[in-house]
Amino acid sequence: MELHASSNYIWNSKTDYLGRGATCNVWKARNKITGRIVAVKVVEHRPMNLRTNQREAEVMRQLKHPNIVQLITMETELATHKEVLVIELCQGGCLKSLLNEPENAFGLAENEFLLVFKHVGGGLQYLREKGIVHRDLKPGNIMRGFAEDGSSVYKLTDFGTARELNDDDDFMTICGTEEYLHPDIYAVALMHTPQEKKFSARVDLWSLGVTLYHAAAGDLPFKAFGGRKNRETMYTILTEKEVGVISGVQMIHNDPIVWSRSLPETSHLSRGLQIQLTPMLAGLMELDPQYAWSFDQFFSAMQQVSSSAKVHVYNVTQMELLWVYLPPGASLHEEITRLTGIPAPDQILLYEGELLRSGKSLCHTTPKSPFFLFSTSLQQTPSFHNDFQFPPLVKKEGGDLIKDLESVQQYRNTSADLECHVRDTALKLRLTDTAIRMFM
Repeated sequence: MELHASSNYIWNSKTDYLGRGATCNVWKARNKITGRIVAVKVVEHRPMNLRTNQREAEVMRQLKHPNIVQLITMETELATHKEVLVIELCQGGCLKSLLNEPENAFGLAENEFLLVFKHVGGGLQYLREKGIVHRDLKPGNIMRGFAEDGSSVYKLTDFGTARELNDDDDFMTICGTEEYLHPDIYAVALMHTPQEKKFSARVDLWSLGVTLYHAAAGDLPFKAFGGRKNRETMYTILTEKEVGVISGVQMIHNDPIVWSRSLPETSHLSRGLQIQLTPMLAGLMELDPQYAWSFDQFFSAMQQVSSSAKVHVYNVTQMELLWVYLPPGASLHEEITRLTGIPAPDQILLYEGELLRSGKSLCHTTPKSPFFLFSTSLQQTPSFHNDFQFPPLVKKEGGDLIKDLESVQQYRNTSADLECHVRDTALKLRLTDTAIRMFM
């Protein structure tokens, strides 16, 4: 039978199937009277599944927030008498599916990442205010809906393992998803380490750090060669990384682990955002209590980034577009110095041909309409380096037509590269010199 129904909702088991969770199957359903489209979680008839389903419903009844998937009601499937959770449907699927799309192989675009950062952080902050720990934060449990303007809205879901827990409380239950587990839980759940310690709500912060890294880089921060088959190395990566390290990857079997304190160069995020984000990731994914971030530290940093003005600055000297995140009260010139090394007194900022003067309010910028940054420092102007070396001509007795032709082609290619370099350098010098002459 393809058609299924509860008291108020109906769905087709073939055409409306959305996916499977740990304890249930999920379908898209419609209200029989209003036609409202929802999602229904139909729970398998097992005692553990029923307890998980009831716990999830109890938690979700307490929650009402734009970044939390809403529980609508609980019903029973008419034919099978299985429990049905009727919840808000997010048409965009989950964050995991979005990250699996080819264009996001190296992480989300900056504006989309900021939505994930703000919405997931906001949902987590609401949970902490309610005294609830999620215990299974990951991209698969972050759903994507859409606002009226078409922008993404991200919402936390799947509260089957959630429970009420104050900041000073702890728990002993093992739950979560392997790649996103806090190392202490990983040790007990997968390395069969005797359970000598309890776990705090801070396990959500570790999972959040792994999730944010995944969204920013398109890949997990900690990976052992062989994946789940090589848990010994994975545990070594998780527990032996130094303070400040945000990724550790083993590319080849038995090879050393490659550590990094920064996001990969392939990440789509600007240097301005990475400067803000990297310390957060390091603090979230840290075992040492001296350096591990608290919820309050993260929420404060999140608020600072969310409230920062985003200023687009085109650095003419390096031909580079900068995204400058300017917290309230901060100096634009000082933030530019952090990104470029150009001292504030040497900076000249132009917007639509006009000089930005001290005390003047900032203009609204876009990537297509940025500030233009010039430097009065000669040390910052591009210089011509002897980077080009012509291939040597070797005179051979008797001659070789093929070799001669290859040498000529090498000279032509090198000359073309040299011409481009000289032209670009001359353009930079001319632009910089013109700006300096205008305002000196």
